[in-house]
Amino acid sequence: MMKAIFPLFLIIILSLYGLTACTHEESDNQTQKSTTESAKDLFVQAYESDKKGDTLRAAQLYEQACDNGLPQACGALGLMYATGEGVEQDYAKAAQLMEQGCDNGDFVSCGAWGELYEKGQGVEQSYAQAAKLYERACDNGNGDASACYNLGLYYFNGQGVRHSYTKAAQLWQQACDNDLAMACFNLGNSHYNGHGVEKSYQQAAKLYEQACNGGLADGCMQIGSLYRDGEGVRQNFSTAKEYYGKACDMGEQQGCYQYKVLNQKGVQ
Repeated sequence: MMKAIFPLFLIIILSLYGLTACTHEESDNQTQKSTTESAKDLFVQAYESDKKGDTLRAAQLYEQACDNGLPQACGALGLMYATGEGVEQDYAKAAQLMEQGCDNGDFVSCGAWGELYEKGQGVEQSYAQAAKLYERACDNGNGDASACYNLGLYYFNGQGVRHSYTKAAQLWQQACDNDLAMACFNLGNSHYNGHGVEKSYQQAAKLYEQACNGGLADGCMQIGSLYRDGEGVRQNFSTAKEYYGKACDMGEQQGCYQYKVLNQKGVQ
């Protein structure tokens, strides 16, 4: 009897000091941590499968990771439903999964969900709702550069939000700081035209060059034209030709034409 009574007595004493609850909490935390780690492992496996082109396997693994509570996996699976990769295309399912990911802290899912609202895919089209989701994605932590860029377009055009060149420029600056070339290009345009920021050809030139270095042909075209015309930089036809050549190499036919024009003029 003493062997049976002692454990029961010990449990009662420990509970009086809150130690039993602590033990249970630690056990729950360990279980939760194990589940989270398992979900992360599944996510990595899914990503690797996706890279190898095995989208069916990737979708299955993303689903398991999502079911285990990893919001990033829910968003990734939602994207697959939106594109029809590895699963049958289903925008409504995509929206549901992106909502799940967004509401559980994955800001990239918020941005992707916003794009569905923008296009009216799987949800009722709403620029206002898209703007709210882009804002959530942009403001969360380091922010989703694409969401900041998209929200900047909304402010620039007065779409779903009150028109503001200043706010657009601020958002493009944030996205550009995160190496989104198109945002650098648009911010360059803002400085070139004085939209929401001080008009400055020099600043525009820096941003166009940054966009060009980020792989955007339009950026190469614009910085090339500034060197050709001597706006914001010292006029230099050779440098202009170099940038037009880069744009041409990226598939921009106007870059090829401008390169040819300067070449015919004997510019080295």
